[in-house]
Amino acid sequence: MYYRDYHNSNRFKGCDTLLISIKPELVERIVLGEKKYEYRKSFPPITVKRLVIYSTFPVQKVVAVAEVLAMRENTPWAIWEGTKDGAGVSEQTYYEYFSGRPKAFAFKLGKIDVITPPASLFDVDETLSPPQSYTILKPEQAELFMRLVRSA
Repeated sequence: MYYRDYHNSNRFKGCDTLLISIKPELVERIVLGEKKYEYRKSFPPITVKRLVIYSTFPVQKVVAVAEVLAMRENTPWAIWEGTKDGAGVSEQTYYEYFSGRPKAFAFKLGKIDVITPPASLFDVDETLSPPQSYTILKPEQAELFMRLVRSA
């Protein structure tokens, strides 16, 4: 499997955390340890160390922070073959998601810290809104979410 080497650009210097939107049923599988990979159609231009997980409708809250152990990029077939045991989704769902895409991307998840109680984005940082896919967090924004983890 091909592992792409990501380097921070000057624009994102010090940034290593993404705010990422995930459906509630998939968030539950992540928290339970059934889903060990988070799939995306594109990767950010940074090396990601953490994902701040925003659970979409009806939850609409930040519910966890996940450690990222690796970032993988390859064909959808190659990514599936290397990650299917920890996919947390069916093969059909996976291939529907990547239909027509020459590349697939996966974050390998490590330790999951659940935020209790879940946090409103606006309460943490009023400049943030739920991302369509992901938002690269500034270091000071990432620290606000890490404080929630430490206080839980």
